[in-house]
Amino acid sequence: MLDPMRAMWAMLLVELLAGCDGVFGLQHVHPIADSSVGDGKTDGAPDADPTKVCFGTGLGFVAPFCYPKGTTFPTMLPSLTIETTGCTDTRAQPGGPTLCIYVAQNISISGNLRATGPNPLVLIATGSIDLTGTIDVASYRAVVTEHAAGADQMCATSSIDGSNGNSGTGAGAGGGAGGSFVGRGGGGGLGNSNVPGGTAAPTISPLTVVRGGCPGGKGGVASSATLAGAAGGGAIYLVAGSAINIHASIKAWGAGGATGGPYNGGAGGGAGGFVGLDAPTVVLDGGANINARGGGGGEGGSSIGVGADGVDGGSGGTGGKGGDGGDGDAGDAAGGGQGDVTLGGGGGGGGGGGGFVRVYSPSFTKDANAVIIPALP
Repeated sequence: MLDPMRAMWAMLLVELLAGCDGVFGLQHVHPIADSSVGDGKTDGAPDADPTKVCFGTGLGFVAPFCYPKGTTFPTMLPSLTIETTGCTDTRAQPGGPTLCIYVAQNISISGNLRATGPNPLVLIATGSIDLTGTIDVASYRAVVTEHAAGADQMCATSSIDGSNGNSGTGAGAGGGAGGSFVGRGGGGGLGNSNVPGGTAAPTISPLTVVRGGCPGGKGGVASSATLAGAAGGGAIYLVAGSAINIHASIKAWGAGGATGGPYNGGAGGGAGGFVGLDAPTVVLDGGANINARGGGGGEGGSSIGVGADGVDGGSGGTGGKGGDGGDGDAGDAAGGGQGDVTLGGGGGGGGGGGGFVRVYSPSFTKDANAVIIPALP
């Protein structure tokens, strides 16, 4: 039992310790989530695995991206020109193409980022992503030697090409079908004597992997060889620990189909691609423009020459004597028209179907002037 003097000194010591915060200017420190290496959590709750820091919701069908806590991430992207077979950080997707992943502390893009190759591109910022330039994973009819990142992978193509015609008998060939993704491509147009066009593949639903759109079919041959169908749009998935701010363009449209040579069918347009935005806060201001529309189908050729090419991410070729190309679309696309009966017209290529655009965020702000194609569900 303490004597009265010892009890008094003990009470005084407790009071001094309790008050030392104020005496020495100290503050109690409570553990919170570090927003500079955010994991998509906004309430300070710990990760399921306390040894890891994770980013993204996974879009509802992809596992979040997790790294050991304490990992030192680069301060910026290594380049704005990315070929996705050259990534050192990758993730396999069962039933889908391998993901190419780049992680940086903050990602600010003021120029033009162009990504090509067979693998979809994932950009992860432990802090924020700010886009004032352009992210380009679109495909282009004039550039047939490269594919946008993740486009044209694991696609059903057995029925999409137009059937061949015969210029000797004046039978125009059928047009190629448009590529399918979330929206279905348009069917290829008939040749002038009812030579069949290609049949569009089914839509890819439900989506279970990050991937790009599928290609259109090539037009049928009646004279000279035809070009391949147009490429689909690529895939870009943006993930940030704190915020994604979009002030400019993300291009993920499908390419336009080429016109056919004399009597040939037009090529189908490529389907639109994939754009995912995943962060605790996502802001699209009035300058934001996200486009994953399908490409227009190429016009069929005829006995008097070639027609018009389909527009990348736009309308079908028209104006000649072959069947008109179907317009690319944000949803299901239009089919190609039938070739002119009297001029040996080939069928037009079908338009490319629409792609996939999603925003995953508990705090999403979209300016009334921001453009999203296809519209968010």
